[in-house]
Amino acid sequence: LFVWLGARTDPALLRRHGFSEVEKHHGLLPGRLGAAVKLEPGKALGVKILQPDHALMGRFTPGVRSTLLEVRVQAYVEVTPELKDASATVVLALSHGAPLLMEKFYGRGRVLLSAVAPDVSGSDLPKSGEVFVTLVLESARLLAGRGEDAEARLGRPLVLNIDAPPENGRVHWLAPGQSDPAILQTDRES
Repeated sequence: LFVWLGARTDPALLRRHGFSEVEKHHGLLPGRLGAAVKLEPGKALGVKILQPDHALMGRFTPGVRSTLLEVRVQAYVEVTPELKDASATVVLALSHGAPLLMEKFYGRGRVLLSAVAPDVSGSDLPKSGEVFVTLVLESARLLAGRGEDAEARLGRPLVLNIDAPPENGRVHWLAPGQSDPAILQTDRES
């Protein structure tokens, strides 16, 4: 699910219709919605990449990343990260530190939350064609669960979500070039 907030966002209405606290998942959204903010002309904020290694940023070329940092935001919705939810993270922030794009795991899926609308009412992001298209396509890929294997990087842990882990909590892993599988530990076993 990708939720885009904008000038017409009514946080109270969203809370009344199921976006509020849910015990198991700490609510659907990765943060609590605050007020809509519209900055004075000439006071637009820039963008910071807080998690350059996040799966969403994986296919952003250096040129697209550079252009992303030039995006200007003049209106956004304040979002306070949900501290009780360890899966909620801030991927992009505004230059003064407020979250711009957040993610969280929800059940077997993910939720992305943008503090700006996908139109020119709050930022010039849609005018930055390659950045906007890359963001939307990579978001769709991430939310659809495509390319999960692309998150494997040398020197970093590889986390795989197994829908139905075996009762004994052990998974056999056959590494490339190996003939004997290794037994891996799952969360169930630990």
